[in-house]
Amino acid sequence: MSRIVETISPQRATRVDEFWENAGTQTLVLAAVCLAVFFFVLGYPALFDIDEGMHAAMAKTMVVSGDWVTPVFNGEPFFDKPALYNWLVAASFVVFGFTDFAARFPSALLGTGCVFLTFAIGRRFLGNKAGFFAAIVLATSLLFILLSRMVLYDIPFTFFTTLSLYFLCDALFGRQRKSAFLAFYVAMGLAVLTKGLLGLAIPGLAIAAFLLWTRDFARIRDFRLVSGALIIAAIVVPWYALMELANPGYIEYFVVNQHLAYLLGNAGDSAGRHPQPVYYHVVGLLLGLFPWSFLLPGAVYEAWLLRKQKAQAPTVFLLFWMVCTFVMFSSASSKLITYILPLYPAAALLLGKFFADMVDAPQKKRGHFTAALALPAAVLLMATTWVLANGAPEQLREETGFEWFDIRVTIIAPMILAVLAFWFAWCKRRALAFAITSAVTPVLLLFVYTLLIPDAFAYRSSAQISATYESLLSADEKLVFSDKMFDAAIYNTGRDARILRGRDELHGYLEQEPRVYLLARTDSDSLVDCEPGLAYVVVTIGNKQILSNKAANPGGDDLPALPEVQCRVSAD
Repeated sequence: MSRIVETISPQRATRVDEFWENAGTQTLVLAAVCLAVFFFVLGYPALFDIDEGMHAAMAKTMVVSGDWVTPVFNGEPFFDKPALYNWLVAASFVVFGFTDFAARFPSALLGTGCVFLTFAIGRRFLGNKAGFFAAIVLATSLLFILLSRMVLYDIPFTFFTTLSLYFLCDALFGRQRKSAFLAFYVAMGLAVLTKGLLGLAIPGLAIAAFLLWTRDFARIRDFRLVSGALIIAAIVVPWYALMELANPGYIEYFVVNQHLAYLLGNAGDSAGRHPQPVYYHVVGLLLGLFPWSFLLPGAVYEAWLLRKQKAQAPTVFLLFWMVCTFVMFSSASSKLITYILPLYPAAALLLGKFFADMVDAPQKKRGHFTAALALPAAVLLMATTWVLANGAPEQLREETGFEWFDIRVTIIAPMILAVLAFWFAWCKRRALAFAITSAVTPVLLLFVYTLLIPDAFAYRSSAQISATYESLLSADEKLVFSDKMFDAAIYNTGRDARILRGRDELHGYLEQEPRVYLLARTDSDSLVDCEPGLAYVVVTIGNKQILSNKAANPGGDDLPALPEVQCRVSAD
């Protein structure tokens, strides 16, 4: 028996070594992972309200109107973001038609692009194992998967910043050719055209911090700043100029309200839009990078220990890229969990090197260290399960439609995987622990999409109820909303909407003589203490309802009358 084991072990080791050297095989594995986590049932569920429907509606308007310069939402120019992402979604609509899959396809494609850029950076500058591990870490991180399946700006912006990181590493530590620097500026220009001046700030801060640390200021002349500025200007100036011509005052608004206000919190209409404490992104990173986040401190510490080794300069630069991006967004007055996504590839690369070093140096006592860092993940999942088993407020069900049994079932499988990963890490079966950990988030999201999303869909999206609303309106009528914007309804119907703000506007609209309809949440504040007989419920789906000011059924007088809306009573 021992002879058989001795024969098999070298063969197994040979196959493993061949895998690490074979970029083609690793590419196929990564492609399969990306196809599973980013593209599986990409068009399901329908687009959610709050941003997804809005961005899709702007791209749809571009295709229908033929105006590809000014993004328009609900009949008004949209000035908050540049147009590159809208163009990508619009192009997807042209190819695939106006479908939810088409709206999300650019994010899924560019999310896949981020994974492969991370893979390329890692293989070239950190080693074959580090590149593969880093790509898997990024592709299986919770927030990265979710955003790669949504119609939002964050993944496209992260793709172009990661592209700039790739060419910058090539320029600093690779061939150091002029073409690498020029390609770096092209990527920066595309980032600026996706989300504004942050496309300059993220690479700029990382470079400045790295050069200050190394004191190698002579490298500045290698950056060809004049050529770079011209390249960036050639990419971004034409669209910004056209926007200013079509919408005078746009550039002032974009610079002051969308950038100075974001950083300072005391200028323009955007000030204080998402105020959060300075430690907000610490919690956000722990959640967004799950299940790898508890291992990140160890990876950062290991990278810091290498800071004086010239051969490890790429690792140190990645550390500066991650830290500078984190500090910049933490210092800003406005914060959302999605803002720090551009640092995820750098964090994944540091984690990739961390895992690769453990595999290459099994004699080091990192197995127990890894297990200790993985322990909080297992404890967190078990604690969450315990809380859910003891009940939760009814308010969450009213907001999401979640059933508590489904939540418990959803959380159990990832918890089991996390505990298994912890056990194998403790036993120094590091490769197996890594493989099991990489399955935690995909399994979690599989249960979410099969058990939770069907319940939550009617609560988080107006797509379903908008079909009924559309059937009640004449060809030229607008949608009417009470208090809230239902942007998925705008996208699905292709109609603009009027929003009734407050109780007086709502009452004035419903007191008209002709029959009218509106879409409102069942908990709308404007329905507090409303008069009896003011509104009647046409249909209720989830936490949304279509109301009419007439009691007769819109299908005809021979059908039952509509039920009178149950107006809420104020606490006073």
